[in-house]
Amino acid sequence: MQNYAAQEFIKKIEPDAKVLTIRNYPITNKKCNILENIFRIIKRNYIEIKRYIKSDKKRLRKFKKFNKKIVYSKKAFSWMNRKYFGKFDFWVVGSDQVWNPNYRMSDLELLNFSEKNKNIAFSASLEVEEIPTEKIEYAKRGFNNFKCISVRENKGREIIKKITNREDIKVILDPTMLIETNIWKKMAIKLENFKKNQKFILNYFLGEIPNNWSKEIERIFYLFNTPFVVFFRYQRNIKSMNSRIDTLLKKFELEDRRFCGRIEKYMLKKMKETSMMSYILKEKRQKTLWLKL
Repeated sequence: MQNYAAQEFIKKIEPDAKVLTIRNYPITNKKCNILENIFRIIKRNYIEIKRYIKSDKKRLRKFKKFNKKIVYSKKAFSWMNRKYFGKFDFWVVGSDQVWNPNYRMSDLELLNFSEKNKNIAFSASLEVEEIPTEKIEYAKRGFNNFKCISVRENKGREIIKKITNREDIKVILDPTMLIETNIWKKMAIKLENFKKNQKFILNYFLGEIPNNWSKEIERIFYLFNTPFVVFFRYQRNIKSMNSRIDTLLKKFELEDRRFCGRIEKYMLKKMKETSMMSYILKEKRQKTLWLKL
């Protein structure tokens, strides 16, 4: 969804631009010799087959169907064919956790093969409290190779500013909130065995769910103006994974939606006036037009 939304937003502000999403296989985008790349490709195919066998095939088919809405490059990026991609006028990296040092932050995500005046970071995310000491210099060189940088979280701006001394880092909305709500409504699929006007509670967690939260949910979102409650994201051995939620709630003045106690008191709270929320969203979208190339 983030990929699709970023694509549509760029097309909206630059109608004449041809927007392509580069096929990115992380195991082949590192500097290495031909034999190493061949081994990485074989390993990747093995991992994909294994994942498919274990996965929910129905869910996987839905992902593939949705991905057809995204315009991909014919070739996947690798260091062996990077010259093929030299024809692009601009490179845009984002959004989601493209700069999370625990998962990605490779030469591709930092555009280390491209010229600075072509490189733009669009709502990129680090989703960490700090960059590991051994990766700071590598990250610093990468961040300084960008003409413009925007991130999704306030914490991300703090981290990049601290290690680069750059004052031009912007915090913007996630691309999924930059395109109109009616676009998502048109794409929404009706759930099977779901009756019209049927009441429900959507339970969506990333990471682990502590027992006390799980029990509270068993006992009993903003884009569509629906009441919601936000729990802290929790995962063992990781300091914090809440920076994106912190930033989003602060932007929309919804910090009172954090869970603390019992769910009922949040369900009784009314959402802010729709007109006020729409105004805030419109204002944040307008501020993102700085990206115009």
